[in-house]
Amino acid sequence: MLAQLVPGSHFESDAELRRYETLLQMADLVVRHSDLQQLFLDVTERLHQVVNFDLIVFTLHNPANNRMQLRYCESSGGDLEQLGELPVEEAPSGWAWLNQSPLIIPDLDEEVRFERGLKVIRNAGIRSYFCFPVTISEKRLGGIGLGSSKVQFCEEKDVRFLQRVAELVALAIENVQSSSAA
Repeated sequence: MLAQLVPGSHFESDAELRRYETLLQMADLVVRHSDLQQLFLDVTERLHQVVNFDLIVFTLHNPANNRMQLRYCESSGGDLEQLGELPVEEAPSGWAWLNQSPLIIPDLDEEVRFERGLKVIRNAGIRSYFCFPVTISEKRLGGIGLGSSKVQFCEEKDVRFLQRVAELVALAIENVQSSSAA
């Protein structure tokens, strides 16, 4: 285990240790994938081991039309494929992408922005939604959104963890796109 590999290290809990192990697994995904769909599926499986969520959405920015394009979605509450592409200003991932900051919505009933994008998410039974920018260096790629069927707040340690995941996903996306262009 990781605690055995790092002399003098200590973890507050088994959950914290699992998060570090998940980050190491994510780093492995960076170099291993040549297909975005498989990458998103593997990231989703790893995250399910350490984070409770009922929805995960991966979007990429399409510079040709300045829209956020749904690339992968997994939901326990219904089909969200109808999200398709949304203008940057109508998508929560567009806000995260544009502002390069996490978007934390603990209670969707209180959110008035992103009407088109959040209507579909609400209809799937999602009550809380958190979105993180996917960026490598200065290159803005897209966003990762996580939703829960419960109203909940995202603790600072969770935000930091999910930001690290988004950074690793950005590296993996860049790697896949670079190998596809070669």
